[in-house]
Amino acid sequence: MSGALKSFFNTSGIMSGASNPTLDIIQIGTPSSLTTDLIPMYQYYEYGWTAWIIDQASIAKAGDIQAIEFALDGPSQTTNSLQKQRIYMGHTTMSAFPSSGVQEDLVTTYGVTNYQRVFGPGTGSTITYSVAKAQPAWNLVNLGAGTGVSQFTYNNTDNLIIQYFNDQYPNYISVGDTQDFYYNTNTNASAYLYWYSSQPSSATRSSLNPVIKLHVFG
Repeated sequence: MSGALKSFFNTSGIMSGASNPTLDIIQIGTPSSLTTDLIPMYQYYEYGWTAWIIDQASIAKAGDIQAIEFALDGPSQTTNSLQKQRIYMGHTTMSAFPSSGVQEDLVTTYGVTNYQRVFGPGTGSTITYSVAKAQPAWNLVNLGAGTGVSQFTYNNTDNLIIQYFNDQYPNYISVGDTQDFYYNTNTNASAYLYWYSSQPSSATRSSLNPVIKLHVFG
């Protein structure tokens, strides 16, 4: 073994100073009796938008976010396939949204950095949400597949903001068949809007943060 190679190994032949990345599945929130059909998306109208902030301490690990899981409770429909779904992630120093006039443009309005699409190339991709007999039903969405889509590299310094677009036009789901998602409260750390015929000028601030799991490799 050459001297150059030896510098990377200790006397036992084991690499020294090398990291050993691992995949951690980090759960944000705990399913309880609280459910909503608003966040992470409202499925009834043709278009919906949501965003929510997760504080750094809840993640506490730097690395690539490879997947996200959503916790569902059972509606009358056990399965819904939603078309043209898109998910974005970014770093933010915000811990809550402002008191009025929440805007969709997170980068210009709120200075979100490293903002990128992590799911849904082109006009978006289909996500099928299924409800199991045992609750909660965890639904996995793999991130980073497709042209213009990548996994998100989280820095474990800033807070994480997740943005979800649900564009069902020209179709929408009967209101009785929308899925319910588990949430915990986090004061003013989320926002949502939706419309059928006309777009509202701003989103509604909320304290409903969806219960999720993040798959972080690092």
